[in-house]
Amino acid sequence: MRKIRFILSFLFVASVLSCSGQKYITATGARIGSNHLGLSLQQRVLKQTTIESIITMNSSEARLTALLEQHQKILGRRLNIYLGVGAHVGAKNKIGTLYGVDGILGLEYKMMLSRLNLSFDFQPAYHINSEDGFNIRSGITLRKVLIKDNFFKKRKRKRQRAKKKKKD
Repeated sequence: MRKIRFILSFLFVASVLSCSGQKYITATGARIGSNHLGLSLQQRVLKQTTIESIITMNSSEARLTALLEQHQKILGRRLNIYLGVGAHVGAKNKIGTLYGVDGILGLEYKMMLSRLNLSFDFQPAYHINSEDGFNIRSGITLRKVLIKDNFFKKRKRKRQRAKKKKKD
């Protein structure tokens, strides 16, 4: 009962949080946790919303997690707090297939004069088909920004200038 109450509370907080954005569209990088290593791909889908895929592995488990995250600026435009929900599927040595629901709460810093960002997060997970049940992972992710926020705006301005020159 406590687990269900926790999950419902987390979903409520995620839906109520008002957010305002980040400075990139697509980023990918490496994730290091207390007992796992992995890769992360983050894609912005709305102004303050991203979808993140995380692939993690350790000696006894491999897991793919998909998360929907909301970002909120704090202390300037380079620092965000984010909150999200999602699901995971994977394989564990003694159990076999593993699946469940996830949450995430973290801080993300976009480094000045570079295309890198650094994030630290807590990722609670409830495994539906495992005796392990509930656990919380934490991790640090270093991502390289592949597509900046202004990428499409620059392309649009360039096309408009080219059209204007044709008319003249």
